[in-house]
Order: sequence, then structure tokens, then C-alpha cells
Amino acid sequence: LKCAFEVFHPTSDNLFIKRAEQENFENKIKAAKDSLCMAVNSVLLNTSRKIMRTDIMSSLHVAGRIFKSSRRPKKVLVIMSDMIEDSESYNFEKDDLTSQRAGRIIEIEKQKNRMPDLTGVKVYAIGATAKNKEKFFQICDFWVNYFQACRANLLKENYGATLVSFD
Repeated sequence: LKCAFEVFHPTSDNLFIKRAEQENFENKIKAAKDSLCMAVNSVLLNTSRKIMRTDIMSSLHVAGRIFKSSRRPKKVLVIMSDMIEDSESYNFEKDDLTSQRAGRIIEIEKQKNRMPDLTGVKVYAIGATAKNKEKFFQICDFWVNYFQACRANLLKENYGATLVSFD
């Protein structure tokens, strides 16, 4: 799912024309956001589609290639996932993701040259969950450190079950 939001550029300095253009622009943005929300909800709320494994790290390589070829100055990655890596290599639900273990996973990925280049990308993780609060924060801390190692920026306030703000 790909969505781009335009930037408002008024065609006149006339206050009345500018105000009308601004209102028209905001209506277009609202319609685009509503359409995006409907598409996301249709995927997230579709209970007939069960995903057995979640290989988040591998999917980030695709994102890295897309961002590398993009010439957009603002790069934003929105991940809609529980953020529980469940792949051939790692299972965050079962692993005890202490800070030492998390650091070791990142080192292993670096040694195997499997860290995507996400330089300058702002990351939002929506839908993040875990079986308890301790596990939630372990996984959150892992991803914050992982994205930092990928030269991206995932702030803790942009990680959770819902998206509170979006810049």
C-alpha cells in the first residue's frame, strides 16, 4: 500500500483565495487519510487471513531498497504489526530479550551483513503488543536499538498499539 500526501502551495496571496484553496486542500488530505484508514482496517480487521510467522527483519530489506531509490526528502515507514519477530532465526515471543540478548541479535545481523540501510527514515510501529508489560518493553527496546543500528529513527512514543500522533 503506497500513499503520498501533497504539500499545500497556495496560488495567490489573496486571503480569500488562499483560505478557499486551504479548505479544498484539507478536504483532499482528509479524503486521502480516510481512504488509507479504510484500506488499513480492511487488512488489520480481516480475521479470515491468518499469518503464521512474522519475519519483520527480512521485510525491512525491501523497505531499505525502496527508500534508497526514492528521492523524497521526507522518508517515513509505518509498520503495522505486533512487532513480534517470529522467523527461522528468532522468536521474540519465546526469547528472553534482555538488553544483552538484543545487542547480540543486532551484532549477529551486522556480522551477517543483514542490516538494511534506513538512513534518515522516521519509523512508526502500529499494532505492537506482547503477552505482558515486561515483554512489550523488551521488544520495544530491541526495535528502538535495531532501527538506530539501521540509521533510522523509531521513538518510543511512536511504538505501540495505536498511533497517537503522526508528523
